[in-house]
Amino acid sequence: MIISRPKRQTIFALTSTTLICGMGSLYFMRQVLAEPATWKYIVLGILLLCTSILLYKLLFNYKVLKISHDQVHVYYPLRFYKSVQSIKELG
Repeated sequence: MIISRPKRQTIFALTSTTLICGMGSLYFMRQVLAEPATWKYIVLGILLLCTSILLYKLLFNYKVLKISHDQVHVYYPLRFYKSVQSIKELG
C-alpha cells in the first residue's frame, strides 16, 4: 500500500507563514485604529488576503492518498470526507 501525504516540513512552513501573516494583520489593524493612513489599509488588506488563502490551503486542502491493489482511497481529514475509487474508473 502506498500512502501519500504532505511532509511535516511543508505543514510547518505553511503554519509559520500563516502565523506571521496573521500577527502582521493584527499589528496593522492596531496601527490603523491608532492613526489611519491609506497605505496601512492597503497593507492590511493584502495581509488579510494572504492569511485567509493560507488558512484555506492548510485546513481544507490537506488530503491523504492511499493506493492499494485495485483501489485509490482519498481522505480529507478536516472535511470528514472519504472517497474510494477503483483504478479502472480513474482512467
